[in-house]
Amino acid sequence: MIPKFTRCLEKTLCHFPGLARLCMNYYNNIVKEEINLAQIKSEDHVLFIGGGAIPSTAYRIHQYTGAKVDVIDKDRCAVKLAKKLTGLLGLQKSVHVFEADGRTIDTKKYSVILVALQACPHQDILENALGKAAANTRVVTRCPAHGLQAFYDKSPGDSQCYANVQAIQGSPTMEASLLFIKNERSGIDEKSHPVICRDSLNRTYRSLC
Repeated sequence: MIPKFTRCLEKTLCHFPGLARLCMNYYNNIVKEEINLAQIKSEDHVLFIGGGAIPSTAYRIHQYTGAKVDVIDKDRCAVKLAKKLTGLLGLQKSVHVFEADGRTIDTKKYSVILVALQACPHQDILENALGKAAANTRVVTRCPAHGLQAFYDKSPGDSQCYANVQAIQGSPTMEASLLFIKNERSGIDEKSHPVICRDSLNRTYRSLC
């Protein structure tokens, strides 16, 4: 319900650049936390999965770090609108938007991958991202706020992440971001931070080992 509402709202707001900019501000602190969590630098090549019509996360990552960001979404209308907005903002050389499916995209050329809270099926997307990524790739995924889990697609470690991972404050819909680091030996690096959901995730991704 919430992801569908968010997609519809963004498709409306993107026709009004002023309102779209206000919408982007919602993600400012969230993205700053994730940049720090994944240690995103200007030399990173970032993939943002599930960008929607207003890929605010991608814009802010580029703004705060200088990194180039690829944005994908499987919604053709959202991609068309996001391309137009990116051009209006003058970011088309640094933020590349295109249509693709997070369940099948080849992720090996990216050093950082972020999965939007609204992206679904969330677990399939995360499995693909980790399965095809190069060693040491950092993958960040978002957990919905406690009480809103039923309104989002299932996210990894749902039974544990709300109580144990570091919360990102100031977001009414998102409890936390989780970082996984691809390991050559297994799908998830034991040194990933936070690693609270490690045991349940290793069971989930044992096919990647």
